[in-house]
Amino acid sequence: MQKDEASALALILKDCGCARQLIDECIRIKANSGEKELLPVLQQQRYRLLDKIHEEQQKLDVLDYVIFRLKQGGLKNV
Repeated sequence: MQKDEASALALILKDCGCARQLIDECIRIKANSGEKELLPVLQQQRYRLLDKIHEEQQKLDVLDYVIFRLKQGGLKNV
């Protein structure tokens, strides 16, 4: 893998919120094994990010419910 290709991959992964350790691992995998072997690692990271999104969505839903109840007259019988 060329240096500019590794730098581009590192920048993309950094922008996606990947930790330095994961970025280094991805660069190593791509250099040694190729793109096909990199896919499962990136898919696993995608699942982790999606789990975080779902957790935050649940928090948002609860907050929206509290706001709704307050607008309806209070938090009695919640």
